[in-house]
Amino acid sequence: MPKIKMCAVNEIYLETVIHKVSARTESYGLKLYELFSMALADAFSDSLIEYNPLKDCKRPKRKKVELYILNEQEKVMFIKYVKYSAWYLEVLLSMFCGLKRGEIYALKFKDFNIEERTVTISRQVVAEYVKKENGKYTCIPVEKEVETESAKRILKVPSIIIEELEKRKIRNEGEKVLFGNDYKDNDLVSCQNNGGYRSLSSMNAALKRICKKADISTVTTQDLRDMYAERMLKSEQVSFSMLTALMGYGSVEETYERYSDLLLQKTE
Repeated sequence: MPKIKMCAVNEIYLETVIHKVSARTESYGLKLYELFSMALADAFSDSLIEYNPLKDCKRPKRKKVELYILNEQEKVMFIKYVKYSAWYLEVLLSMFCGLKRGEIYALKFKDFNIEERTVTISRQVVAEYVKKENGKYTCIPVEKEVETESAKRILKVPSIIIEELEKRKIRNEGEKVLFGNDYKDNDLVSCQNNGGYRSLSSMNAALKRICKKADISTVTTQDLRDMYAERMLKSEQVSFSMLTALMGYGSVEETYERYSDLLLQKTE
């Protein structure tokens, strides 16, 4: 924003600027309104302006993104039950690396660098509808490149994930022996017993069962991803720019729009 004289500030100017910023991202427009509010209130108190023009401006509206994040006690119960399920590694990848469900389904063992403790994200599994002979459509999981360049990333992974990865490799090798020639060896980390791609709904279905056993409200893979964002913003104190890169969002505005309220909760 350019510097302007206080005498030139009026409600029309303020509403125009706020409207332009809100058109880009609603959260930014609301934050700008709050900044104007504080600055002009101080200017009026110091007699730099005769009246506060922001009083004649409408506060911008923003559709709040509702996030469901477990409290600390619920997280302990959730991990307690998920630890002994077949989905422990998948939950860790989502909750502590911020991976999407499709990204987890497409992970291969070769994507992990054990020595560097990193994982490379470059593919995802998506739903594709195929027409059958009877004219009806069926949904099948298909592996594709991630949608945007920003979604391609290399992430550090906690040691617990490396440990669970080794266990998963042993488990998959056992299934390979059991199924023999019927095993579909795609080097997948997360797969069906026969090595095939998981159905897109399988992880959320598993989470529903786990949460029921833990006696907590049902969480989804997106909720786990949101918990990762919460930890990064509050505990690791990363910026929205860094969080955008870590989670593979297309823009900082998109990240801020979804998670800005987490930062506000931290400061309240």
